[in-house]
Amino acid sequence: MRLWAGIAVLMAGCAAADSDRAALKEELKREIMAELREAPADGAVQPGPTGDVEGRLVFKGGGVAGCDLKLVRLLESDSFLGMFREVRQGTEFDAKSDPDGRFSLHGVPSGHYRLFWRVPGDTGWIRRLREAPDAVVEPGKTFRVPEIDLDRRPVGTTFP
Repeated sequence: MRLWAGIAVLMAGCAAADSDRAALKEELKREIMAELREAPADGAVQPGPTGDVEGRLVFKGGGVAGCDLKLVRLLESDSFLGMFREVRQGTEFDAKSDPDGRFSLHGVPSGHYRLFWRVPGDTGWIRRLREAPDAVVEPGKTFRVPEIDLDRRPVGTTFP
């Protein structure tokens, strides 16, 4: 019930201060993620087939070390026309890029994923702006993410 009250407040555009609205959004996000991560009612969690994801972050031709990466599973939407697909995200897998900018995630369950990254010293997560999944993991296979060139950054980001 508290979840729906939070959604109603956000959608109504209440005149709360920006910090209050940001705090409410974070609390709502935590509650949604907690609900999505809950075990099935029977308590049985069946491990499924897994695969791997690999890739590389570069800047001006060289690898970027120490970047945080987050692979987030996309869940099939059961809402009208899939309007809330952005909200319905599942399990997250984390990695860090090595000195050559390479990263790998092993034992990732099969499915569709979005990839987010954050350069050292930055606080915001970045991802490619596209509707298609960034990674499609298949059982026993390695998905190779196309090289991510940080020199081609979105407007408003900072990087040396």
